[in-house]
Amino acid sequence: MMIYDERMDKECLILCDALNAIPGIKTFESCCGHGETMYHIWFTAKNVKALCSPTMGCSQNYCGHFGWHIEVDHVESPNKAIFLLEGPIGEEAYAAAGDIAKTIAGFQTI
Repeated sequence: MMIYDERMDKECLILCDALNAIPGIKTFESCCGHGETMYHIWFTAKNVKALCSPTMGCSQNYCGHFGWHIEVDHVESPNKAIFLLEGPIGEEAYAAAGDIAKTIAGFQTI
């Protein structure tokens, strides 16, 4: 388990832990949306292989939850892209985060 700033939204902990457990993935910012905006986690990935588990884990085909995706948020340099994992607003996202974390972890064991 990672150690996070005490201001971190508790609704993001389990999913950030799942992402940070993937070799080559590092989260650096998150927000549960507080019932007003979408759920967000920003992270970096060392390579495309590191993106496979989180991308599959967010897919409705595997996690069973609709409205989750990963996109390139922006590029800081030719060698560093920032990715955004985004989910729905409010309780729907908070309830799904644990399932998505388990799905991501499951792909890590394959």
